[in-house]
Amino acid sequence: MFNHPSVMVVDDFSDDSKNALIFANDLKLKTSGDLTVVFFSYQKEASHDDQFMHMIESRLFEINIAANTQVLNKDDEFSLLKLINQSRIDLLILSQPFIHPFLSSQSVFATKLVNKISIPLLIFRNRHQFDRVDVLLDPRFSMNKILSLGEEISNLLSAKLGVVTIWDQLPRDDYAGARMGYPFISTDLRDDQKVIFLKKLKSIIRHRITNLLDPDIHVELPLGKKRSNQLLDIIHHDQADLIILQKHQRTFLESLFFISPIKQLIKKFEGSILVCPS
Repeated sequence: MFNHPSVMVVDDFSDDSKNALIFANDLKLKTSGDLTVVFFSYQKEASHDDQFMHMIESRLFEINIAANTQVLNKDDEFSLLKLINQSRIDLLILSQPFIHPFLSSQSVFATKLVNKISIPLLIFRNRHQFDRVDVLLDPRFSMNKILSLGEEISNLLSAKLGVVTIWDQLPRDDYAGARMGYPFISTDLRDDQKVIFLKKLKSIIRHRITNLLDPDIHVELPLGKKRSNQLLDIIHHDQADLIILQKHQRTFLESLFFISPIKQLIKKFEGSILVCPS
């Protein structure tokens, strides 16, 4: 993913998006990638406004960034989606400061983007330094891709890598499945069976990781409460700065009857979130 990537940042001229720009530029320099900055404006004809264009030049000069630029109206979500799809980018970065969930319209916008784009989206929040990266494993997906991505990012950021999962069924890939003793995991298992299962699962995950930083691996069985809340408890305990997770494409009926854990994490987690297609 980070072999000469094409990165796009959405900038609304806030201090938070300035931090996202600095992060994206560092990523560009480390990976020899390309950087495009989309500037959001409340003026419909901002791209023809000399004063606004001067603001853009001054902002890029201030933080010493060379990038391609685009100007879009703040309320024109369709144009942003069209630009994303036409640009063939590898990573979209959206600055979104953490606001109380009941007051945040930005979390709604971020959730819309998660549902409508098929590329990785980094929701960037107020962090200059990433000391801890947690990968959230989902039993529905093969673990190889997301673990490799977690390793790559932790190495790029020189951050500690953690792996977090709440597991209620076997891994989908054959190698892992061959080493497990139970087709589905039930909370009715005896305590000794749970210990054996969790120990085996930790061993399988560790076997897939070549990271020399000795990652922390935290696995749990469901506790009967919302999975997003259980994950948040673990992530907060780990003091993660960035979490990486895969999104599940829901059908229309599923979206009506089920609340997405990703949506809950976007609202409630104070750090940055990288959402990747499964």
